[in-house]
Amino acid sequence: MENEPVKRAGKYSSQSREVLHTDVLNQEGLTGEGITIGVLSDSFNTARFAKNPPRTTAEQDEKDSYLPVVNVVQDSGRPGHPGSDEGRAICLIAYAEAPGCNEAFATANPSEVNFANNIVRLRTEANCDIIDDDVGYYDEPVFSDGIVSQAVDEVVTSTALPGKRVIYTSSAGNDGNNGYRSAYRELTDADVRAKGHHGNLKLDVTDKSSPNYLDPALTAGGWHNWNPNSGSEPVTTIVVPGPSNYRYNLFLQWDDLFDQDDGITTDYNFLVFDADGNFLRELSGTHNAFKTQEPFKSTRALTLGTVYQIAFTKTTQTDPKAPPAPATHQLAMYTTLDGLSTIIGTYFQPAPLNVPIIYGHPAAASAIAVAAYDFNWKPTPPYKTEIENYTTPGPAYIYFDASGARLTTPELRLKPEVAGVDGVVTTSFFSPGYYNYPFAFFGTSASAPTVAGVVALMLQAAGGPLSLNADRVRSVLENTALPRRGFDETANAKGSGGQSSITVTALGSSYFGPTYLTISYSGPSNEYVDSVTIDGSKAGLVFDTKPKSFVVGTVNGFRASDVLIEPASSATQAFTLKFKKGVFTNGASFSFTIGQNEIGTFKGNTQTESGVGVDALDLVDGGTFTAQVSGTSSQTITGAFDTGPATHTYQQGDGFGLIDAISAVAAVKK
Repeated sequence: MENEPVKRAGKYSSQSREVLHTDVLNQEGLTGEGITIGVLSDSFNTARFAKNPPRTTAEQDEKDSYLPVVNVVQDSGRPGHPGSDEGRAICLIAYAEAPGCNEAFATANPSEVNFANNIVRLRTEANCDIIDDDVGYYDEPVFSDGIVSQAVDEVVTSTALPGKRVIYTSSAGNDGNNGYRSAYRELTDADVRAKGHHGNLKLDVTDKSSPNYLDPALTAGGWHNWNPNSGSEPVTTIVVPGPSNYRYNLFLQWDDLFDQDDGITTDYNFLVFDADGNFLRELSGTHNAFKTQEPFKSTRALTLGTVYQIAFTKTTQTDPKAPPAPATHQLAMYTTLDGLSTIIGTYFQPAPLNVPIIYGHPAAASAIAVAAYDFNWKPTPPYKTEIENYTTPGPAYIYFDASGARLTTPELRLKPEVAGVDGVVTTSFFSPGYYNYPFAFFGTSASAPTVAGVVALMLQAAGGPLSLNADRVRSVLENTALPRRGFDETANAKGSGGQSSITVTALGSSYFGPTYLTISYSGPSNEYVDSVTIDGSKAGLVFDTKPKSFVVGTVNGFRASDVLIEPASSATQAFTLKFKKGVFTNGASFSFTIGQNEIGTFKGNTQTESGVGVDALDLVDGGTFTAQVSGTSSQTITGAFDTGPATHTYQQGDGFGLIDAISAVAAVKK
């Protein structure tokens, strides 16, 4: 029997309402009545033109009371070029929180100019009180405010613009730690090209017609040194795991102004080499930035599962009319992966969420950037929320003021500010597959409208439109957010006995690479670890210990072959690592990954990833370890996974944490 969509209002509720407690407020009469929420996304009601149209249309959703009659200012998509109707799904989610509100929609397609114009139109034509969006453009500035950010600031702060000053919520993005930030550290071109200084890079190709020919002009100004210490690394190796039929791009920006006459002070290039050191000219970003007047380079389509070497280089070109260049440029790299996979490499670590790569209009001073929490990683209620490891971390650093003058000290913006809830159901957007929930919608695209819906309740409670300004809303949401466990995706289990101490650390997610779990031992020189058993039964977890899922990472003090795992099973709630006698001694450590998921999600020798039960924080709900230590004395050491005390301070991944509607409304209620 086909699952029916969950009713968005009335006696039925979405999962987000129960997590954020808007269901209680709705029952008390707070429904967002008199408040208008505007939404910007790709399309609202054009996916019906697709070859396989969605199961519902906007007219059906409105008839069934899943939506109000939405004021569509401008839609996108047409026969042959349909949209996805992600905007309608966002309207559904916001309406679930505030089922008495009015809604409007405008497309953010097909350009940043139209996006910015429609932000303004939602204020001036649709009379919105709140605007929410989930669209970004890859060439939106990282280090300054572009035209979309400027439009956000205008609708939030302007008293001259027609319409009401709005509160603006925006998806933080789904980039996770898939980025890189660094000051430029120069290696001279002569030094890099010297024999023995560039690894296996083939820099001696002289045939200009060869696809592997690297024009010396592209590197004449120097190479970025990836090594932050004393070493010299002009390239670094990366791989993005996944099927080879998927493609992705990488982007590079530096701190010059966009789209200004004579705004570029230097020109960097994004070079791509294969694993054998051949320059891949067709995949590299090497156009002349002085001609585009944008400090932006992009690779062409790279392939998942392929090993690449990447480099950032400079030309010697300058513009005598440009403002003075900074003593040191700042570099930012980010991707199109959007949660699809994670970059693996020496300078790319999936967790904890601490790479400040939020950019574009979510980083605008007037926007409230929203991170994402999965509403539940268990198959059934009671719901247990957990930060999504793909949510984009901050903060943002802005290097130019509104007039385009370079700031002496960059402006720090604590982004994202708060988190909302994703994974909630819609009538037709995204396919079934998240446990038994139909059409579950994931990503910060889904979490931001849950916050917008709560803001509608806050406005109604405070007295209606214009009763609260954006600064007040931001402050209340931040200060009433819930303290959270394990904000940095880290869980630790520690135990000791006599002079021996063992720590088991889980970091990030089990599919991030071979360093998900790390076991460290400290003790007398005449004692050693015999075995360590990790038990996830009380946490409701199951592990896959078959060779395909058990992958050894970093081993210090002994060899990977000195470890045996038991049992070799595709569905075990506890497993034991047995170490060769006498090798796991003081100061040694062992890192590995293992298939992990909610019980019931492994079939045969294949892990069925459903986006749940794979994180370090899942172990906190009852996971333990038991270690046997031998030598001069024998003892059993145990420990339970924990995250440390709850915290409410700003953190890079989720700002001030998951919002709480009841507390937020209580803080503003008249």
